[in-house]
Amino acid sequence: MGGGASGGPRFGDFSATTGHGALVGVNTQSGRMDATGAGRDDEGDPACVRHLVGPRFTTALTEPLHEKAQRLR
Repeated sequence: MGGGASGGPRFGDFSATTGHGALVGVNTQSGRMDATGAGRDDEGDPACVRHLVGPRFTTALTEPLHEKAQRLR
């Protein structure tokens, strides 16, 4: 993914066959990582690859939002 993908969904356990998966985050910015997934700042390092990164939807984030939405019913 490249420019214009910000704001798009990040899925976990996605099945290309069924098209189903769990929404686990949102793309907000690019970051560079090595093969182990460690973040890197050196754009000139050929071992680093650009990835889209962003916050994960953890229970700590989603539970308060869900509870407030339930009270709006």
